[in-house]
Amino acid sequence: MIEQLSLLAEDDDPVVKVLKAASSSFAGAEVRWQHRRKTGLIDKALTDAIAYEFGIMGGGTLDGIYYQFQGGKPPSLTYHLSFGDSAREKRVVRKTLSDKIREIHSIPWIEG
Repeated sequence: MIEQLSLLAEDDDPVVKVLKAASSSFAGAEVRWQHRRKTGLIDKALTDAIAYEFGIMGGGTLDGIYYQFQGGKPPSLTYHLSFGDSAREKRVVRKTLSDKIREIHSIPWIEG
């Protein structure tokens, strides 16, 4: 019962919602994530995978959250809990981004 409650709480996390959307927006993304789950990834390979899935740049709105993402070095995600409210802007990048994506897509870490 406790695990279900924590999963529900995670689904309400705006970072998790927008990261799921941003990292799965291109055709075939779920198949690529399934392969990555099977093989595992070192941190650099995961960062490269995030950059690939983010592409050059994208964005959208989800449940009232405006977000933008970009691939590159390093890939990043920026979101606003209220559209036009720069004071509530949050940016997720580097290790925090990799850790969240690893958790969301259940990607095992392997030694490189």
